[in-house]
Amino acid sequence: MVVPVVLYVVWQYPVPSERFIVRELRGLATRGVRGAVIVVGPDPEPPAKRLAEAEGWPVVRLRGAWLLALRGALRHPVWMLRAARAAGALVAGGEAGSWHRTARMLLRVPAAFAAAQRSDATLVHAHFATLPASFAMLLGAARRLPWGLSAHARDLYAEPADIVPKVRSAAHVVLCSRAALADLEERVGDGGKLSCIYHGIEGGHWTWTPERPADDPFLVLAVGRFVPKKGLEHLIRACAHARSRGVQVRCELVGEGPLAEELRGVAQELGIAEHVCWTPWLEPHELRARYARAAALAVPSVVASDGDRDNIPNALIEALAMGLPVVASALPAIEEALDGGRSGLLVPPGDSAALAGAITRLAGDARLRRTLAERGRSRFEAEFALEANVARMHALFARSSDP
Repeated sequence: MVVPVVLYVVWQYPVPSERFIVRELRGLATRGVRGAVIVVGPDPEPPAKRLAEAEGWPVVRLRGAWLLALRGALRHPVWMLRAARAAGALVAGGEAGSWHRTARMLLRVPAAFAAAQRSDATLVHAHFATLPASFAMLLGAARRLPWGLSAHARDLYAEPADIVPKVRSAAHVVLCSRAALADLEERVGDGGKLSCIYHGIEGGHWTWTPERPADDPFLVLAVGRFVPKKGLEHLIRACAHARSRGVQVRCELVGEGPLAEELRGVAQELGIAEHVCWTPWLEPHELRARYARAAALAVPSVVASDGDRDNIPNALIEALAMGLPVVASALPAIEEALDGGRSGLLVPPGDSAALAGAITRLAGDARLRRTLAERGRSRFEAEFALEANVARMHALFARSSDP
C-alpha cells in the first residue's frame, strides 16, 4: 500500500467547532501518513489560538505570503499555467467571487508548495467544499497530483459556490453521513467517487460515565456555535416550558457565536435567565467534565432560512461515547447517528413543546436514561470510533495516491 504524503487545505486552523480535523490528522499520523496543513484563511481568534494542533503536521499559513508567491510564480511558470486552466474551470462552474477571488488563490499556489516544502506530496485534500476545495483543486492541477475533499454541512446546503465541477475533478469526495452522501449523489448523478466516513473520536478519552449526578436540577447541556441552524432558541423555550410544568431543569450552553446576545434576550424575556448558564468554548478535557456532570445533551437543530443545517454534530458523537442521553431534532443525518431513535429521543425540528416533553420524559425516567446511555455507547463503538474511521480515510488516501 502506498504511504500517502498529504497536503491538507483548510480555511482556519485549529477551530473549536472543527476539532474533528485535528483528531483526523492525529489518527492518520499514527498510521504513518505524513504531510502539512495549509491554511488559506485568517488566523483564528482567541480562544481558538489556544487549541492544540496535531503533532507531526507542520502548519503553513498563506496570509501575507505574496513575496513568496511571486518568487514561486516566476520560478515555476508551468505550474501556474496548469493551475490557471483549473481556475478557468472553477469560474466557468460558478465559483463564488469569480475571477477576483480565484486569481488571488492562483497567485498563492507556488507559495503553498514552497512553504510546505513537500516535494514528495502524493495527494492534496481539503476540508470543506468551498474555498479550501477550490485551492486544493488548483494545487492538484499545478503539480499533477490527485486531490480530494471532505464536505460537511454549510458547504453542501448553503454556500453559493457550485460543488459539481469540484466533485467531477476530485479523485475522491468524503461525506460525514450517509444522508449527506445521498443528497450529493442526487446532485452530481455519479456516486462512484463518494464515500461516507464519519468523524471519529478517541473512545479511550471519551469514556462512558454511567454514574450521573442527582437529578435535581436536571442539567441539559448543548454544545455548538450560536448560529441559526443550531436551534438553541428552541432549547431555551423548551426549558421554560418544562419549568412551567414543575420540572426543575437547568440549561448550559457551551460555545460562542453571533446569536449570543439574542439568545440571552430570549432567556431574559421568558424569565429563566438565572437557570441558563453560558460557557465559552472549552478544551476537550474541560468539555468531558461538562458531559460527565450533565443529565442529557440537547441537539435542537433546524434547517436555517439559507438552507444551512447540521450533518452529524460532533457534540452528539461525544455524548454517545460518554453515555450521555441525547434528545435531538429528527433531521436525516441526526436520525442516522441515533439509529432511527434507538440511541436517543427524536423530536420534530423547531418544536419547542415536543422538545420540552422529551426533556420532561428523560427527567422522570432513570431507567430510560440508562437504556439510552448503553445504546448510545454501543452505537458509538459500532460507528464512530476514531481508529476505524481513520483506517477508512487512510485506505482512501492510499488508493487516490496510487499512480
